[in-house]
Amino acid sequence: MPKKSRIRQIAEELDAHRKRQQAKYPDLTLTEMYNVLEKLRASAAGKLSAAEFSPKDKKIHDHGLVSILKQLHDDLDAAVFEAYGWPPDLADEQLLEKLVALNHERAAEEGRGLIKYLRPDFQNPQP
Repeated sequence: MPKKSRIRQIAEELDAHRKRQQAKYPDLTLTEMYNVLEKLRASAAGKLSAAEFSPKDKKIHDHGLVSILKQLHDDLDAAVFEAYGWPPDLADEQLLEKLVALNHERAAEEGRGLIKYLRPDFQNPQP
């Protein structure tokens, strides 16, 4: 599967997952899901113990299927890294350096009149 199609597929799965869980549990918010996701990541990194998850966090985790949300984000990150030819284990600082360099590269291209639209029909519709 081409890289762009793989990224699109995972992003659509991610969006569908969030919408499905929120439809099933109308009081569930994205903020709550992502706050629990951050706690889940901190726990996996040894920065937070499982005991520090409150009963509310556990409920949000269960209702939002936050472990699945985490896996979808991990899959999306890996697919994007692969598309850019970046190693999958970049530290945050390395990732930021690459993103800043990419931003400078795109800004220079746009300064020369070259604009790479992700969705040209939407972003730059022509009459």
